[in-house]
Amino acid sequence: MPALNRVVLVGNLTLDPELKHTQGGTAVCNLGLAINRRYTANGEKREEVCYVTCVAWGKTGEIATKYLAKGSPICIEGRLSSRSWEGRDGQRHSVLEVVVENLQFLERRTNGERPAREPGDDAPPAQRSRSAPPSAASSDPVGPDDDVPF
Repeated sequence: MPALNRVVLVGNLTLDPELKHTQGGTAVCNLGLAINRRYTANGEKREEVCYVTCVAWGKTGEIATKYLAKGSPICIEGRLSSRSWEGRDGQRHSVLEVVVENLQFLERRTNGERPAREPGDDAPPAQRSRSAPPSAASSDPVGPDDDVPF
């Protein structure tokens, strides 16, 4: 039977990202994510929060530490992983966490509106670094007026 281990979460960081390095020098960043759920039960508005521990390795962890802070809204894609260890007190501990494979910064909203952008700023902050340069984008053979056959 096929198996799938894929997680997509959108929430806010509960703490500033914590960057450490393994003995081999690999960066590892611990992230705490809070996911809010609003619902109505018996005519009463309620809210519950789910807290998830996430781990970002390598360059992803370094970027998270550099650009994110407590309260930052983010989208995380990754996989569930469980690990266990023996504590200093001799007790066995275990944790289920999300290993981050893709991280996307989201924009903060103010009073339900999109934040103001500077003139000439067409892409949201999360996509600016990934956008192709104008010369590369203009060489795309399919433009907005072309008929796409699908």
